[in-house]
Amino acid sequence: MSSEKEPQNTLTRRFTDAEWRVLKELRVSLPNIFAEAFPLKEDATKTPVTIWGVEIDPLNPFDARVSVILMQFLRDENLSVPSAWDRLRDMLRWRDRVNIEKAMIEFPPDNPLPDLLGFDKEKRPIISIPDKRWPERTLAAAGVNDIDEYRRKRISKEERIKLLFDYENNDQCIQIIDLKTLPGGIFGHMKLPKYQTDSTMKEIDNEIQRHYPKSRHTIWFINAPGWFTIEALKNVQFKTVVNRPMRVGRNSRDVQMALKSIIEDPEPDMASKIEKLIIREKSILKKIYRWLLD
Repeated sequence: MSSEKEPQNTLTRRFTDAEWRVLKELRVSLPNIFAEAFPLKEDATKTPVTIWGVEIDPLNPFDARVSVILMQFLRDENLSVPSAWDRLRDMLRWRDRVNIEKAMIEFPPDNPLPDLLGFDKEKRPIISIPDKRWPERTLAAAGVNDIDEYRRKRISKEERIKLLFDYENNDQCIQIIDLKTLPGGIFGHMKLPKYQTDSTMKEIDNEIQRHYPKSRHTIWFINAPGWFTIEALKNVQFKTVVNRPMRVGRNSRDVQMALKSIIEDPEPDMASKIEKLIIREKSILKKIYRWLLD
């Protein structure tokens, strides 16, 4: 077996032989990738870098969690080692340039953090980000004052999602978006041709999507109006989503059945989180989790 004697965890045991072959090829190239990413650092080829809570040592990368992170880049690039090399190098260079730690500290005060609602049967976190400004198409709509603040907001959101994962049992999440919690006009905005995304914001979104491999297993939209379909969101990009987003019912029974089929481990303090998460008292999601905790 190509994975013989490799450090293993739940996720690496799912790698195919083809994936192990390209992973080993990428992993042995890490010193060169680090050298290209940090050309002004003399010790770049031997200096570890921490990404999403996991230390990657270019000279000693034999950690199952490191294998999982490298595989994210390989899978996003259809197992092309040269493409994954370029993307990993660019990501390392970008993280150093934008100063991720500073962005995390200085994110806007009203930037919502992901709420962990529980885990599905595959140990993936189920999260909701109570952001009433989605989708963000202008700086004003995003609630920020300038483009740098928008970049920090986007970085902090993606970083916090990545930090939810342990890279041993999970490296993807299920995100729930309750459309009732979004202020009226999300779909109205999308219908207005004059309501265009700021071009610089779009560039930042593309930048973020390139440097953060897919982290959503899927997105569930609940409380959608009757006319709503995923195709209605054709102008919204889902490049960070592995599987096609889903519309999950308009009533408690539909969503209860859907969640019951996947949820395994609700968070103990879920009730208090839901109080903060849900804005409208008649939200389906609030009913669902009261039902789950009963």
